[in-house]
Amino acid sequence: AGSASFLMGEPSPDEAMELKERPEEALLQRPDASASERTARWWHWGAKSLVSLGVVALTTAAALSASSAPSAPSAPSAADGSDSLRLLATTLSCPSVDCGQFARSRHRGHCHGPETSENCQKKCCKAINCHHIVGFSCGSIGPSFSARRVPFGLEGLHRHRKHCKGEDDCKDRCCQGTCAETTCAPPYLFKRPFPPKLCTLSTCQSQCCYDESYCGNGLNAWSSACKAGKSKLEWCEGELMDSRSSMSKSQWNQLVYQKVEQGALPPGCEEDSVADCRVNLHYSLISVFTFHKSDEGVSVNTVAVVPGATEALSGGDDQQVFKWRIVEGNVGILRNYSSHTAAIKQVYPFADATFFCAATAKEAMVWLVQAGHDHKDSIEMEFTPEDPRKGAGPVGVTGCIGLNTYETAVVGLTNSYAALWEWKVSHFLSIPVDPKLEFRWEIEKDFGYYKHWPAWDTDHGIKKALLSWWEHRYHLWRGYAERRLTDTETTETTETSPISPGVAMPQDAPAPAAPQRELKHTWLDEVHTHVRPKKSSLWYLHKKLRRSSKAAPWDNTFTNLNWGDVPNFFYKPDHWGAVTALVEIPSDTLFVLGYEDGSIRTWRTYNGFIVSVIPKAHAGGVNALLAAPAGGSFYSGGHDGFIKIWQASNGHPVGIIYSAFAGPVASLAMVPGGNAIYSGHYSGLVYFWAVSGTALCKLDTEGGKVNSLAVNPGTIGQLLIAQENGYVTVWSQR
Repeated sequence: AGSASFLMGEPSPDEAMELKERPEEALLQRPDASASERTARWWHWGAKSLVSLGVVALTTAAALSASSAPSAPSAPSAADGSDSLRLLATTLSCPSVDCGQFARSRHRGHCHGPETSENCQKKCCKAINCHHIVGFSCGSIGPSFSARRVPFGLEGLHRHRKHCKGEDDCKDRCCQGTCAETTCAPPYLFKRPFPPKLCTLSTCQSQCCYDESYCGNGLNAWSSACKAGKSKLEWCEGELMDSRSSMSKSQWNQLVYQKVEQGALPPGCEEDSVADCRVNLHYSLISVFTFHKSDEGVSVNTVAVVPGATEALSGGDDQQVFKWRIVEGNVGILRNYSSHTAAIKQVYPFADATFFCAATAKEAMVWLVQAGHDHKDSIEMEFTPEDPRKGAGPVGVTGCIGLNTYETAVVGLTNSYAALWEWKVSHFLSIPVDPKLEFRWEIEKDFGYYKHWPAWDTDHGIKKALLSWWEHRYHLWRGYAERRLTDTETTETTETSPISPGVAMPQDAPAPAAPQRELKHTWLDEVHTHVRPKKSSLWYLHKKLRRSSKAAPWDNTFTNLNWGDVPNFFYKPDHWGAVTALVEIPSDTLFVLGYEDGSIRTWRTYNGFIVSVIPKAHAGGVNALLAAPAGGSFYSGGHDGFIKIWQASNGHPVGIIYSAFAGPVASLAMVPGGNAIYSGHYSGLVYFWAVSGTALCKLDTEGGKVNSLAVNPGTIGQLLIAQENGYVTVWSQR
């Protein structure tokens, strides 16, 4: 130890004592030491160090020779025996482990157990390159399978690398089939109208064929025809047992209305007489973006305009997000964001034009918009959902939107919950607020925030409900103040002892004994005396909070105690289904969630409490939500083909737009000013509506389902359409 310290240049004990008395000397060279003296001292300590190291080396060598010398065998005892002998007998070196045809052995390491054990296969076997698999051919899977070609731009991602481990994984990663030769099997019904060219073994059915969920679950003629594998006209003629060509348009529509009123036919078989937007409003196609269309992924699922009105973001089944110039299309591609591992469901630029959120079925990521080509510098934060409750299955992401509050997003989940996500600091709050979930840091940080109940609130029932909820959440009881914790605040002031009021108690003092007399305390004292541990970050968080108001929720983001808002019961999801649509109400501190069962719920942005419920807004799932720019109302579009208008604060209906003849509503968008909206449908039609419900014109994209719509606020009459056929088309009025 002494030699090591001197090798690092530490002073001698005498010098250390002298420098301790005069610390300023430690920063300077000793003025009385000449160069020759310093050189001699270095030689002295260097020689001493070498001698010490030599002694250590000789001691080590002697110990090793003693351990290797043969010794007389001792009789094994019953205590040491069988376990260690069995362990030694089954310990294998990794190079000797046979990993089989679809893996390769590691060059170093060891494992316990036979070669086929899980321990050996996990520790000693690693992935193999597809080209190095001996005796394997993709043709053995089927005649349509061949060696896989990774799509452009995805070669570096782990999911697409041509490395595999295990037979099933290797067949999926190394081989490709064709959709043209894929036969659909239950639960998949029929071929997709715009399938990809190629597919992997595990995804050929889902990529090339569709099941009932593709058609929607609403009462709509298009959905019924889709499930039967027919066109809408063919299906309607079969249900009416009459031919459309044998009667006029008015006669056909009259027959349809009679059957609908009798309940014998779902709405949507009638024909409309709305004019074409290309003729009526002089719409024309100005650019097309096609980079999402790859051999393994076709559909473009989302498109959004970046603030600034010159660039767009789009994402699709190819698992990539592209940024491109709107008026230039393919020519104006700027960059791609390709760290996702599943199809992109939604992209949402934040209002600051600096970040955007991209959601897939597996995760939600916040990206830096103006980032370079290094993906590590581009990704700001990643949200991967999990449900910590006992027996909960895997959780997927359905969408992501940003809120006007500082660096906050809402992430929709498949288990009926959503998450208020402060992504910059990676904090979460479950919606609805569930004390049993891990998304509860906001509840804890507000713990003990209010020192007194508001004087104007005389409702003792609410006060009692709050206390009961706190007791349930934190396992408190009525006599809690009589057993105060000894963990005190880590602030300049010390906590006051409950036994001796007014006497400062040091932080390292032992726990005081329980008082012999009954303390007089209020109901809030019972809660406020629960002090957070000394090093808990939550304690410092809630100390920084300021009282929040409805007009400024960002002062106290995610508080669960705001002027009498009391979670006196847990609003547990019950067969709501996945969160299928999300939107923020810009004129209020609210956001709205649509669910798979057709219900709609409005929540507060600053505490996650429920505001209004629409139990059955649509017959079928809610596919799209759109907020009006003013007035606190919003639009919803569902599987039933209807567009409905609601008040956000109370859920009261305001109006309805009938569009069932166009099929289920897939997307909604609003023109700046809020006097007209666009609706995109499963049938490939886009309708332009006045807010009164009058159809102004329609546009047939001929590209399958209209997955997403985006209006460019910087150019009058400019509309971006994300289509199932892999194209993003940009239309504009002349």
